[in-house]
Amino acid sequence: MGSMLQGKMGRALVDPYRISFQVPGMTAGNVIEWLQETPPNALPSILRMTIPNGLAVRWRVVQVARRMGVLAKGVDPRKVNLEGLMERYRGTPVIEESLDKLFHERMDIDSTVDVMRDIQNGEVDVSHTATGPLGMSPKGERDLLLPSWSDKDLRERLEIRLVNERAVLICLNCKSKRRSRVGRMEERLEDCSSCGGRMQACAPERMESMLAEWVSSKDPTIRGKMEKNAELVRNHGVEAVICLWGEDSRRDGDANNAWTCEGREDSAAEIIHNAELKYARTRRYWA
Repeated sequence: MGSMLQGKMGRALVDPYRISFQVPGMTAGNVIEWLQETPPNALPSILRMTIPNGLAVRWRVVQVARRMGVLAKGVDPRKVNLEGLMERYRGTPVIEESLDKLFHERMDIDSTVDVMRDIQNGEVDVSHTATGPLGMSPKGERDLLLPSWSDKDLRERLEIRLVNERAVLICLNCKSKRRSRVGRMEERLEDCSSCGGRMQACAPERMESMLAEWVSSKDPTIRGKMEKNAELVRNHGVEAVICLWGEDSRRDGDANNAWTCEGREDSAAEIIHNAELKYARTRRYWA
């Protein structure tokens, strides 16, 4: 929305508390009209047209260009003509891979499309209300303080987020799938309903196509990771699913460590919380 509206003249400001459109002559009605009239299925195409013009994708272009051999690995990104690089390779695998990386890491396009569809179907109401403390001018943002949440509060919110995720399980034997919300799963997951197999790899439902590719892969490394995933799910049930959900857990095996804290209240949530903090600090090195 910001890319399309600010393209007329102006800018969009985004911070942890608000999204502000500074476009001359634009009203709240214009924003509501955009949400109600933009075709939801057009959102992926809109993003692919507008995001290459923004800053969000540029450092990812440098990463992908290094990986593909377009740039030397030792080159200083500050000395790279990013605009020229993006213009030259527009429409090539370099830009497409950078966009896919951005969409996967930072955006939930499928859910956004669902929300826009619900808005247009009347299931979600969008209303214009009076300005509140968080809707003040960005000039007042210095007066805002971070929420005074304790670690316990943060972990409670983390647990709520994890149990409300939707999961997909794929049998390593017959490749059959089943889907469910994590909070509705039984403590010990049932065997495959098609073949009775006990080895079922698990991932968020939004990663279903990727999980299906990994399960069918002949690569020994990928196959080994899927078997480790399925073993955790088989041995620890829904607790393993929750631990595998945390960012960074699937890569360095933090889900295994959750079982060493048995008897400590909220130990699994603590490990997942720490793993996500670690991932947030080091994600650039795992690209």
